[in-house]
Amino acid sequence: MDGSAVSFELTDTLTETERGEGGFGSTGQ
Repeated sequence: MDGSAVSFELTDTLTETERGEGGFGSTGQ
């Protein structure tokens, strides 16, 4: 439960970042 919850949250955040910024860490570059 511990790892699964964190993994799911990270995946959701990464997906949102890719959709919003166009890539991982695309803020300011």
